[in-house]
Amino acid sequence: MVSIAYENQLLGAFIYALGYEGGRKGRTLPVNLFQQTPLDRSLGDVVLGAQRCMAIEFKRRQADIRGERKKWKPGFPEALMDIAGWRHTSLLGHFICFGEHAATRVDLHFAQYLSAFELDGRADSFSASDLIELLTRDVSPGKEPSWGVPPQVLFTYLEDIRTFRVNDSDGSGGHAATWLTVSAVDGQFQLLAAPSLDALLERDAATYVNEQGSSAEETGDEHDTPSPGF
Repeated sequence: MVSIAYENQLLGAFIYALGYEGGRKGRTLPVNLFQQTPLDRSLGDVVLGAQRCMAIEFKRRQADIRGERKKWKPGFPEALMDIAGWRHTSLLGHFICFGEHAATRVDLHFAQYLSAFELDGRADSFSASDLIELLTRDVSPGKEPSWGVPPQVLFTYLEDIRTFRVNDSDGSGGHAATWLTVSAVDGQFQLLAAPSLDALLERDAATYVNEQGSSAEETGDEHDTPSPGF
């Protein structure tokens, strides 16, 4: 029997699919991968998004979701339900992705992180294709996206829940993150870096405006091409 794919393979496939679809629609967004770094204990495997963002853990298969329980001290599931703001942030901004493996294909599914503890019954999952469609969908002016939370809300939540993390008394995983995005400048891709996601978004926007201004000066035309940063 062929061994099932590893979770980092699933993660890579998801990022590729998200970038492909986002580029096709001109609706790309920053993706920062922290899996197997000192930061994955505090930020999770992946943080993606811009003005709205989410943290995602990846598992090889659905049965492995139960292993998330071992990361947390007793009382953590109840805290997620009871502490003001934690439940809302968790439902909109904290997810688990897992694979369903067949002989010739793997289907990726997402579930809310709370499903690891089976609170309120078993949470339904949805396909990665549905999530990618949601992430790359145009949002009407003045309307909030139906996914994710503002960056500072997510990071405050992730920092607060570390008080329930097993073997985290030494503060491991609390290193400062460098945030990256990709932007096209003068027809070349550049990696932009910043000490926070908010600062990164400001830098990416400024780079895009400068690039568009340069292009308009060269051609004398106005451009309406979406920002390519992701």
